[in-house]
Amino acid sequence: MIGRIVHFSDVHLNLLDDNVKLPPKYGSDPPIQLLMNALEFAAKEFPDPDVFFYTGDSVIHEPKVEEKRFHWKQDEIRAVVEAVIEKFYCIYGEESERKKKVKMITTVFGNADATPNYALDITDGKTDNPTLKVISSAWKTHLTTEQLEEFKKGGYTFTHIEEKLAVITLNTAPYAEKHPGEDTLADPLGQFAWLERTLANLERKGIYVYLLGHIPPILHVHDEGYQWKSRFIEKFKDVIKPFVKIIKAQIYGHVHTFELRAFEVENILVPLFTISAISPKYWNSPSFTVWKYDKKTYELLDYQAYGSRKEPFTKWEPIFSATQQYNLEDLSKKSVKEFTEKFIEKGKINSTLFAAYDYNRYVQSPYAEDCKCESAQARANVLCSFVWYTDEKDVRECLKKKATILESLGSPKGDRIKLVEGPTTKDHIAEHRMLYPATEDGPTKKPAFNKPWTSATVYLTIISLLLILIMLAKILGIKARWTRSIKGDRWIERTQ
Repeated sequence: MIGRIVHFSDVHLNLLDDNVKLPPKYGSDPPIQLLMNALEFAAKEFPDPDVFFYTGDSVIHEPKVEEKRFHWKQDEIRAVVEAVIEKFYCIYGEESERKKKVKMITTVFGNADATPNYALDITDGKTDNPTLKVISSAWKTHLTTEQLEEFKKGGYTFTHIEEKLAVITLNTAPYAEKHPGEDTLADPLGQFAWLERTLANLERKGIYVYLLGHIPPILHVHDEGYQWKSRFIEKFKDVIKPFVKIIKAQIYGHVHTFELRAFEVENILVPLFTISAISPKYWNSPSFTVWKYDKKTYELLDYQAYGSRKEPFTKWEPIFSATQQYNLEDLSKKSVKEFTEKFIEKGKINSTLFAAYDYNRYVQSPYAEDCKCESAQARANVLCSFVWYTDEKDVRECLKKKATILESLGSPKGDRIKLVEGPTTKDHIAEHRMLYPATEDGPTKKPAFNKPWTSATVYLTIISLLLILIMLAKILGIKARWTRSIKGDRWIERTQ
């Protein structure tokens, strides 16, 4: 038998008074109507799924006011999270009065669901967490008292969805590279200890598991910045290492793109998937995902992206199926590994697969139509993303090695990415990129830039050069030709 999971992520709902009635568009967070369009389409096409996933980020991205980041108030954060969660339960939860009870897994905490962004309070998991307590009211009628109290302490949960299949939701916010400040706890929220105990208990009972979270535990491959801090990626891998045989898949949101990675721990595959977003903020087509899974083996069979590619996003339709696009039997560990080996076979580059994978990452957005993934560097980025790196030095070495191989096989060299020392982000990366919300503008046809800032920078550079030349002239006792145009002096050749 086949089970189905309807999966939404990264709504980033815009409830600002001035914008709530504006039609949704690429490059902006959406009004509530876009979310309702998606939910109504999902409810019509999939009225009775087995499970509903939501992987966080309900709140609009923090805007900049006069080049400074604006922070939402706690009441505003609470109101938006409550609005989003309520819409999900109205369609699929107990309030929908459906004959079939849908298992609702919606408590995944997103970095945008805190204020300031990423600023989850770091606690030990034994007492209420102030950040989580603010938004906990969104689930007060949907969770038991015990479940709600546990959520307020750590934001991580455990749910059975089949007799021998469970879902563990992770609170990924404390591990984020962009989490403000340097915490001193080795195990923020006590989550790693809890995860280890939970996995050990599931293994003893012969129960398989999907790991569900918001921010994926990976490097930001294209500039070596981290999604998670390095030590937490290493710790996470150490925790799950003894239990990888029962972990069928990891599923995350956050990056606003579809990614498929065949990660290995101790030579055992632990596939990692990311899905795109309802919000078209980063020029991805707004979308949601429907997963199919085998109710006997609990392997993932496929995912289908449903979305809208034309503003104002009122027409929703199937966009692509992973198995059909990539010619896979299913999304089991074996098939995911085979997928990563299809890009180069028998010394030949599969240009069609590179282009399709890149295009599908943005849900076939019209702004991604030029993303052909043709250069050696762009293709190296894809190949290196399939390895679970935790050190940017290893990524650099991989990019260099893979690009050299791809060039030897006929890929054009293309622009080299300017690699950086240490985790950071960039405003623009050549040709192929993974987004880092909310610091980049997406695959626009023209790189975005700030005109006032650019003009000021050019002006200051010119002034600085002129001052340097004046100082050099005084030191060397030379009157340069350009002083004539500035001072009106007559040019006289000097001899020393």
